[in-house]
Amino acid sequence: GILPRIQITYHLDDLKKKEKVKFNYLLNGKAGKYGLLREHNSKLIAPGIIEINPDYEKIFIDSIKQITSRFEIKKIFIGE
Repeated sequence: GILPRIQITYHLDDLKKKEKVKFNYLLNGKAGKYGLLREHNSKLIAPGIIEINPDYEKIFIDSIKQITSRFEIKKIFIGE
């Protein structure tokens, strides 16, 4: 079958190191807490690109917006 997915490309190069670390914790978790990727069965495709289930788009976008406004959203379909 074909599954809908959302790819979010983000840019952190203009952020301070502290903000980049905060973003990393947001995605990957910290101190035993799960990050957004693991909580919502999403994955890092490449540096700067994550792939998520459309059901969680708002959660990811709202969270990412708190750290950076430099991101793009692309809706795609993948084969199972």
